[in-house]
Amino acid sequence: MNINKDKKSKQEYVYLLDEAEFKGFDYVSVFTKNETNMIIPVRLQNDLLDFCTLGLNDKLTVYLSNKQKGIGYDYGMAIHFR
Repeated sequence: MNINKDKKSKQEYVYLLDEAEFKGFDYVSVFTKNETNMIIPVRLQNDLLDFCTLGLNDKLTVYLSNKQKGIGYDYGMAIHFR
């Protein structure tokens, strides 16, 4: 990353970026559940509950729908279909 740390207008941004990179990633556990009380074909239900995190991740946040050993999760997100 090419940021000129000497420019005054960019200093606050640089400090925030440095702090975020020092802290590391935030890991978010994503849980989905079918609460529709309706009979849904198994394949459709599996597709609805198979939460794809592709496109949600950014430079400092990682969303995972399958918990992985050795990762301390910072946040949890529950998605309930009703």
